[in-house]
Amino acid sequence: MKLAVNSPTGEVMEIQVTDLTGRLYQTMRYSPKRTYSEVEIPVRGWTPGMYIICVQQANRRTERKLLVE
Repeated sequence: MKLAVNSPTGEVMEIQVTDLTGRLYQTMRYSPKRTYSEVEIPVRGWTPGMYIICVQQANRRTERKLLVE
C-alpha cells in the first residue's frame, strides 16, 4: 500500500499503524526527499480489518483510516 505524503519542510516523519484496539502493527521513520512523496507500507499478511495510520512530523499530526481486505 502506498501512502502519499506532503512535506513542505522536509523534516523526518514518524509513521505508526495501529489496529482499532490500539495494538501497534508497524512504526517507521521516513525522511522525505522532496515536498510530495509516496511511502510504501507493506500490508501483506495482515489480518483483514480497519487500521489507523498516524503520521507525525514536528508539531503536525495526521490520522487516516486504512481498510485491509
